[in-house]
Amino acid sequence: MPRPEPPRPSPRGSLILPLPPRAFPLAPAGVVLGGRHFAPKSELHLTLLAADQLAALAARGLDPAALAALLAPLRFRFRWTRRPLLIERRGAEGLEASVILPVRQPDQQRLRARLAARTGLALGSPFPHVTLYTHRCPEGIGVPSRAALAALAPRPVPFRAILPPGERRCRA
Repeated sequence: MPRPEPPRPSPRGSLILPLPPRAFPLAPAGVVLGGRHFAPKSELHLTLLAADQLAALAARGLDPAALAALLAPLRFRFRWTRRPLLIERRGAEGLEASVILPVRQPDQQRLRARLAARTGLALGSPFPHVTLYTHRCPEGIGVPSRAALAALAPRPVPFRAILPPGERRCRA
């Protein structure tokens, strides 16, 4: 089970759990799915809260110290599901796509329940995942909730299709 680093703000303003570079074996040259090349992400992370969710919490009076206190008892360990998904959206330059790998991470739901109890703000049911590869969208496609995932019409991808060439087994 990969051990993430402590939560921190991302350059995009979300709250993320950075993962060690070797948390998942990515194909350095990327993968080809459906005739499209997908580049590996330069860094892997789990998004705990999107930027707009953090802004809404701050508007309800949740300051950084209070958020840190709610985060402190949570460990945020996770397990890979081995069930990758392809998600797509229309972008400025055509169809953008990402390959994401859902994870099991109960602490993300616990965090949202604690935040809702503290602020009265319902954040929706999270969809814990890691974006592994992208096509035409280097930062990936935001999936802050299960509802957002459903709107992207996810399709399954064979697990072996996302492993590096020659990789037969994966500890994921």
